Amino acid sequence: MLRDFSTYLSVEKGLSQLSIKAYISDVRIFLDSLGSRDPSRITESDVVDFIKERRE
Repeated sequence: MLRDFSTYLSVEKGLSQLSIKAYISDVRIFLDSLGSRDPSRITESDVVDFIKERRE
C-alpha cells in the first residue's frame, strides 16, 4: 500500500523524494495510531482527528 502511494506521489504528483519521505512518514504514524484496525474501515473523521492531534 505505501509503495503504491509513494509511486503515485512521484509519478502522478511529481513530488521530490524528500516530500515523499515526509508523506510516507506521516501515513505510517497515522496507521500506527489506528493499531490493528482494518485500513478499509478508516473514516474521514479518523483522518481529521489525527490531523488535529498532530497540530496540537
